Amino acid sequence: MGFNRDRSQMKGLFTLADVNNNGKIDEREFCEFWVYLHHHNQPNFGQGYSNYSPSGNQPHGLASRFTNHVQPTQYNRVQYDYPGQYNYQDQFMHPRGIPDQHKSYFDESSVAFRKYDTNHSGKINRREFRRALRYMGYKRGRRQVKGLFAVADINHNGKLDEREFCEFWVYLNHHNQPNFGQGFQTFQPTNVQQTSKYAHLAHPTHYNRLQYDYPNQYNPNDSFMHPRGIPDHHRAYFDESSQAFRKYDSNRSGYMSYREFKHALRHMGYSRDRNQMQSLWSLADRDNNGRIDEREFCEFWVYLHHHNQPNWGQGMQNYTSKSHGHGHHNGDHHHGEHHGDHKTHHH
Repeated sequence: MGFNRDRSQMKGLFTLADVNNNGKIDEREFCEFWVYLHHHNQPNFGQGYSNYSPSGNQPHGLASRFTNHVQPTQYNRVQYDYPGQYNYQDQFMHPRGIPDQHKSYFDESSVAFRKYDTNHSGKINRREFRRALRYMGYKRGRRQVKGLFAVADINHNGKLDEREFCEFWVYLNHHNQPNFGQGFQTFQPTNVQQTSKYAHLAHPTHYNRLQYDYPNQYNPNDSFMHPRGIPDHHRAYFDESSQAFRKYDSNRSGYMSYREFKHALRHMGYSRDRNQMQSLWSLADRDNNGRIDEREFCEFWVYLHHHNQPNWGQGMQNYTSKSHGHGHHNGDHHHGEHHGDHKTHHH
């Protein structure tokens, strides 16, 4: 392009352009720096934009375009409505009903996420989070990034998925606007624990398990099979919980432990404190063998959403609630009759 300089000057230019100090620059960084080279001495260059300002230790360095941006100390997470389940292989899907100006933030952050999710796991750790923010011009010190990650990682598992990252990026750019989230159902500020999107659901104290009629024996290698005769709107709950089960049944045993149960519920947005999670597990694990199979998990997920409905289970043969000394016989009878082959198969 005709911009000839000696070696030391070229080295100095690269140092300025490489704002995240990773030894390389991408196409956008290069093009933006080329524009900057031609216009940085103009008195009105960048007027109307959020400018780069000289960085602290470099006389002409490019600092973050978010230098004057206020860093949040809490996260009022908006409950977005996505049209489908997340799939890393697909193009990022915008939530329904978002303002048009928010779409570009989702797109920008999705590109950054996929660039720095180097192992294509669908998750980024804190180091990748920091690089992705810098890629988008949001440059902060290590301690500040650590604080941001702690705010964004609302379930405290040390990772963010793509939707969590993109939603947090939108929040970073808009959280100081007085009407941010207006018209959306928002999460309350999170301090220590994630606020569940199912916070409105009453916590069950017993489990009236329905005796579903499945067309065939369970096989973990087949797609999940809906029970016969269930209402259409229950199928989505079965599908959602089946996907979560298979995601967290990490050893593909066809069973999940308490720890996997807890992660699966949180994955679907149902977050409770430790005592409540243990209480839920005690209800779901009716035979007290320390694990539950896929059908048990999915049936319990449906129950969580419908147990307070007055006509729940009407027209079906119910299990009696399992408590210490009550309803145990019926629960055992069912397991022997319907799940026995499945459990024997895995031993």
